[in-house]
Amino acid sequence: FGTFPKITIGISGEWGTGKSTLMKLIQENLKENDEKIVIPSTWFNAWRYEREEISSTYPLILTIINTLQNQLKLQNSTLSGTAKSLWEKAKKYSTMFSGSINVGMEGIVSGTLDIDPKNISDTPIEEFRKKNLPTIQEGIEIIEDLQKQLKSPLSNNLKLVVFIDDLDRCSPPKALEVFESMKVLLDLEGIVYVLGISHETIDKLISAAYKDAEIRGKDYIRKIIQIPIQTPIWDAKDIQEIIQKNIVPKLE
Repeated sequence: FGTFPKITIGISGEWGTGKSTLMKLIQENLKENDEKIVIPSTWFNAWRYEREEISSTYPLILTIINTLQNQLKLQNSTLSGTAKSLWEKAKKYSTMFSGSINVGMEGIVSGTLDIDPKNISDTPIEEFRKKNLPTIQEGIEIIEDLQKQLKSPLSNNLKLVVFIDDLDRCSPPKALEVFESMKVLLDLEGIVYVLGISHETIDKLISAAYKDAEIRGKDYIRKIIQIPIQTPIWDAKDIQEIIQKNIVPKLE
């Protein structure tokens, strides 16, 4: 609550060490807390887009747009003027993806359109996709405009927290792609990202991908994540102490 937005918090730990659990607890605290302040948040499961052919930046942008859209409607019971035109613009951007479902992008966003390029054009699928998909820059501009319309309950102007999880479950190339897609969105003010990662895995991926440029994974991660948090590693002694202190006294 006291952090200036446009920052990324990294919750680091190997698979199964409780990253997702900690992130869910943080998300709950954004809804119910002692300050009686509700901060909008959204959850992005990276592995769900494992098989998508297009950049992971698109589904991440759409997730943010849809969350901000809903927030705009909550803050304005009757949309009118600038707010209404912006809401329609955001809706149109999302719908352009749903119209491309049959071009191999199923699962990006739900929609009602059902367009098959084979029925309306002789254009090859790749060319059809390039001509009909909106640009990433358009999506970023829509996010910026939505942010300007939304009010924040905090003085630091925090308007959204984005949780990015399950990078552990992605293939190495997709995990790196999701991680890199965040770079495009890090300059958006009013948003805090909470990223659950295996620090060691991402470090190796980045070092291998940028070997020729001699970029070390650790240095790269440090530029993306400003606040690193390491989940504690449990050993047998810790578990025994918890059982003895908290569980055994309550057993008959």
